[in-house]
Parts: sequence; structure tokens; C-alpha cells
Amino acid sequence: GKANTKLWDGAIRMKFELRRRIASESDDPVTGEKKCVWEPVLCLNDRFCSIGGIDLVIQGESRLAWAANKLASLLKNPLRDYVVSVIITVIKNNSAWLVDTLNQSLSPYWDFILRTANIELESLPRLARHHVTKADSIVEDEVELVWRERLPLGLNILTNDESGFLKVIDLPRGTQARKVAQDKKLDPNIFKGAMIVSVNGKRYGPDNQVDLFAALRDPARPKSILFKLASEDDAKRLNKLVERSKSSESSSKEELQSASETSLFTTVQIANQGEIGIKFGSSPDNFALAVSGFVRDSDGRMLHNENEMSCIAENDLLCH
Repeated sequence: GKANTKLWDGAIRMKFELRRRIASESDDPVTGEKKCVWEPVLCLNDRFCSIGGIDLVIQGESRLAWAANKLASLLKNPLRDYVVSVIITVIKNNSAWLVDTLNQSLSPYWDFILRTANIELESLPRLARHHVTKADSIVEDEVELVWRERLPLGLNILTNDESGFLKVIDLPRGTQARKVAQDKKLDPNIFKGAMIVSVNGKRYGPDNQVDLFAALRDPARPKSILFKLASEDDAKRLNKLVERSKSSESSSKEELQSASETSLFTTVQIANQGEIGIKFGSSPDNFALAVSGFVRDSDGRMLHNENEMSCIAENDLLCH
């Protein structure tokens, strides 16, 4: 059948930059050090797409059309997010083809262009991995998973890896992440140590990991995440780091528990008959009774043996 679609408050932004990349490498015959030959390159640095809202109305008078329209009205946000992700992917691949073509055409004239614009090659920023200069090819060590249910992602993530990227610790049992991997006939263990490369078609480098974390926390679905699988050595290194962190955390908890048991609570036994000789008042938060002072006799002595009271101080809380 046919459908009428209306979108509003949409915006598309593409940011192109001139950077430099290594064209070739060679060994210096005198020093033996590697020498890099740099060349300018035009790249797509960032792309952004947003849609304020979407209306989808399927034409027809049948009950099936009514049910489909009802479903479309309930899934407005997921439909919008899906359209945004598709547009970003199309922009990326098509603009990458354009940039690649331009770079090939301009390569013989870069010296003239830089001199005319009065730009030094060394002053150009270096090309990073997330910059787009050509359309993506299939990479064997990159895997994409798609989350469709409005549930937590279920990823255990390491945020302080020395590489500067977000790394996957594991996909815990019973989580949506593990289910998504298994539905794709993949072993969840292969994602241990994997680096999160992109979300909904947008790649993130080490300089914008905060934006990546925000994109992961966004509850919108569907959400496609591209992972770069770790090598065996990287996975082992990450596993050792996590085990060391857990061991340190466990010992800290034991020390804290031991300190709490020995210093936070004190039991006082008052053997003599009569008044206990302690004044109580409200704690600063009005949550409990606190020691406000001690009752003394006419000679200024405490009503009970001072040894019994030596472990009590003003502002101590009455527990039981």
C-alpha cells in the first residue's frame, strides 16, 4: 500500500576540514629512523542530523491499515530515530565518495593550493581515525549490534582505559546485550575488550568520548553500536586490569567493614543503680538521640564511674 509521511524541524549539518595524513614512510639511510612524507587531505570531520517529529499515515480503510496506523502512532520516536540513523549513514557514505573523488582530483595541485591560501603543511592538524575520507569497506574485526527494546543496553564498560576509548568488559548474563549478540549467532565472549567505535552510524574518536557516553545513555531505540573486536593480547590485558581492580575494591571493602566494626559502635554497661547520668538531645538532622552532656553531683563528679563513661563523648548517637 501507500503511506503519507510528514517530517518537521529537521536539520542536517556536515563539517569538512583540511588536514594532513602520512602519504608514505621510509627509513633514513643515515640515522635509520623512519621518515614520514605528509600530504593534505580533505575529510568529513563531523555529520549531524536531527528530526523534531514524524507522522506516518498508511492509506486504506481496512482493519489492518487501522492497526498499522495505531502502531505507527505509538512508535513515532523509534521511527524518527531509525530515519535519522539511515540518513546519517547515507550522508556518510555518499559524502565520503565525494571527498575521495575530490582528493584524487586535487592531489596534483595541493602545493599550488597551499601556497595560494598561504597555509603551511605542518600547521594542518593530523587526520584521526574517525575522520571520513572514503566510504567504509567491510572490516573483519568490526561487528555491529542493534538494540531494539527500550531496556538498558546491558554493557559493562571500562571508561578509564589508557587508550582513551570506551572498552567493553563483558556482556553479563540476562542482559539485552547478551541476547542481541546471541540472536546474531555470536559468542558474547568475543566482545570482551572490544572498543566502541560508533553509535547509529556516527564515529567517535578519543577526543569526543564524552559525547559517545551520552549517545550510549540515550534511551532512544533502535540503537546500532559498532564494535572493534580486541586482539587476544588486548583482551588478556583488560581481563587482568579488571581482576586487579576487583581485588583492590574487595580489600578496601573488608578494611572499611573492619574499621566500622571496631570504631563506629561501642557498647557501654552501667552496673550501678540509679540515674544513668547522661543527657540526651536531638541529633543535628533530628533523626536520632545524641549525647548532649553528662549529669554531675554537687562536687562536679559524674554519677557513675568515669571509666564507664570514658568511651562516650558528646554528639555520640544512641543506637539501641
